[in-house]
Amino acid sequence: MPTLKQNLLEAILPDDIPRLAKSGEERLSKKYPQSAELYDCILQSSRNNFGDDEHIEQVYKMLATFGMDNQQAKLSDLPDFKQLIQGHTKTIQLFAHLKLEVVKETDESFKETMSSLFCNLAGLTQTKLSLVTFAKAMHFLLPNLFMPIDHKYTLQFFTPTHLIKRRNTCDTI
Repeated sequence: MPTLKQNLLEAILPDDIPRLAKSGEERLSKKYPQSAELYDCILQSSRNNFGDDEHIEQVYKMLATFGMDNQQAKLSDLPDFKQLIQGHTKTIQLFAHLKLEVVKETDESFKETMSSLFCNLAGLTQTKLSLVTFAKAMHFLLPNLFMPIDHKYTLQFFTPTHLIKRRNTCDTI
């Protein structure tokens, strides 16, 4: 079965990325007017102040804006969320130089580290950490490596629903 990365790279041409990003930003700013400015701040912080309190607070606020603080994916309290991210800052920073398009699907070390990180960051939510919450949080921390995904569009487009339900625990990722 083709991977998400393969599907993305086949479906989206590199020349289309700026246009698609602009379109996404416009939709986001219409739905969440305050989010465009916050998103810009997060991207700046990802480059300059990775892992500091203000940056993590911005990520937390953005996740809440995206509905990651609802009944299904209730975010942990900010102090716990912050402590968890800061506890894994070194691991996350190891990947700050990477871009999605250059990561090799055969890189077992990368897969193992990301799988471990997913399990270690389970405390970002009070409920079971979902792949969607993880991907959005990681997008705000490593914007060139992760894309934000959701159940309604991205995830279901690339992966059959029954596979997502089976991959609900850290043991099966």
